[in-house]
Amino acid sequence: MDPDSIDAVVISQDNPDNSRGLDGLLKERTEPVDIYALPGMYAGKGGLFSGSVGIPDACRGMASLHFDEGWIEPIPGVFRSPYFDVSGGYREANIVLDEAKRLTVISGFGAAGPEVPITEAESHFGGKVRTFIGSVNLTKKKKAVAEGYAASFQSHGVQELRLNHSTSREGMTNLRVVLGLAEVKDFYVGCEYSERSG
Repeated sequence: MDPDSIDAVVISQDNPDNSRGLDGLLKERTEPVDIYALPGMYAGKGGLFSGSVGIPDACRGMASLHFDEGWIEPIPGVFRSPYFDVSGGYREANIVLDEAKRLTVISGFGAAGPEVPITEAESHFGGKVRTFIGSVNLTKKKKAVAEGYAASFQSHGVQELRLNHSTSREGMTNLRVVLGLAEVKDFYVGCEYSERSG
């Protein structure tokens, strides 16, 4: 992928493991890119061993930083939710695609489970979440938690799940026991989602 073909970068978590690698993209660009992040993020120079999130001076000219706590629309039809507190002291936001009131939630780590992002999206847009892509935190065998997450998906009428990352294979199996094998699809590196495929 051509780094200059990227129109915007939306940082979904302030966890350094997930937000510190931005300088690699910025080094490869020839024009600045819009970056949407939590207020205060990227204030310093960062660096692998600094313990903070930042942008080195050599890359800073390629970053057009935008800080906002509420709902934003960095690309038409693509929204970032407000940030909310999750376990471990980090904050997390989700991406929502608004396809004529057919909402798709894209979750990063999913530490808050599905209920918070689904409820936030449905409340803000007045539509129903039909697709949930990304992750809900089921990294360990948590059958009871998986059953609660499955109930949340069912109560909101979510019709399609495409999961990865911290959901884990065991977590997906636990969700499939309740929701069915065909209802919980993998969505790993190399998978693509579009309005046509969804």
